[in-house]
Amino acid sequence: MFNIVEKHQIFVKTIMVIIIISFGLWGIGSYFNMSNDNEYVASVNNNKIYLQDIDNAIQQNKQQTDKSQVLYNLINRQLILNNAKSYYLNPTTDELQQEIGNISLFKNDGKFDLNKYTDFLRTNNISPEQFQGNVSDQFIINQTMNIFKNSSFVANKFLNQFVRLLSKERNISIYSIDPQKFYSQITITTKQIQDYYTQNINQFNIPEQIKLQYIMLSPDVIKINKISNDRIQAYIKKNMAKLNNQQINVSHILFAFSVNANKDTKEQIKIKAMKVLNQLQKNPNKFNLLARQYSDDMLSAKKGGNLGYISHGTMDTTFEKSAFSLKL
Repeated sequence: MFNIVEKHQIFVKTIMVIIIISFGLWGIGSYFNMSNDNEYVASVNNNKIYLQDIDNAIQQNKQQTDKSQVLYNLINRQLILNNAKSYYLNPTTDELQQEIGNISLFKNDGKFDLNKYTDFLRTNNISPEQFQGNVSDQFIINQTMNIFKNSSFVANKFLNQFVRLLSKERNISIYSIDPQKFYSQITITTKQIQDYYTQNINQFNIPEQIKLQYIMLSPDVIKINKISNDRIQAYIKKNMAKLNNQQINVSHILFAFSVNANKDTKEQIKIKAMKVLNQLQKNPNKFNLLARQYSDDMLSAKKGGNLGYISHGTMDTTFEKSAFSLKL
């Protein structure tokens, strides 16, 4: 069923030279092709080859300066791809992922880096589908080359087919079906939606989650300072009011201004505050009414200015000092 390649040494060597010249040039650089569709120089079964493809190949191999020869090699490459694909010789999903993962451009410390991969696609304006298609084509080419490089035997049928495909031409017709033409024919009732939801309710369930925050304290890292009895007594004496938890019920009318307020603005607010103070001095019972009308503290203003009970250490120091010094 198989013949020894040695019987066809001249033929195989010729084919290998063509393949190596053509595909040794073809790496990631071919993925940058973004030529205008009207600038192609050759069409192989509707697969177009552009001037940019030829320039990319020459740029990657300075020894190749004959554009006609490079074009001939690219045509041969496309013919081999077309023939392989006609037999559905496509890589599996795992093989395609492995090929992309082995590209050194996308590795970081020897491992595949998804960020490098997505940055490459975004920088060069290439969609994942386009890039994967190019990698798939290169995989097919490599597999075809390996038939000659790694084996001493080749089937007669494949050998004859390989020879014929170098000069073979195929005409392909494509008919595109636009799904939007059929949208108007689709009708979905509320009952169908409800039935689908009921039958697939697990797809719409979100797993139970919690948000947890914690601080771990270890005796090994906590430094315990011994406090003398004199310092304890001094603290108690100084903070007797706090320790007794003295509380008072206070109300206020707040007149607020920005930190960056100028002198005139502050003076106007002071005049406004003095006006309200004069009214309070004449009639203290109007405090609730005036707080609702003038206080800039909107929350307490609704309560007639009442802040509720406060204790030491809970308010601004100046305010707190004044509040606790008032005569009840």
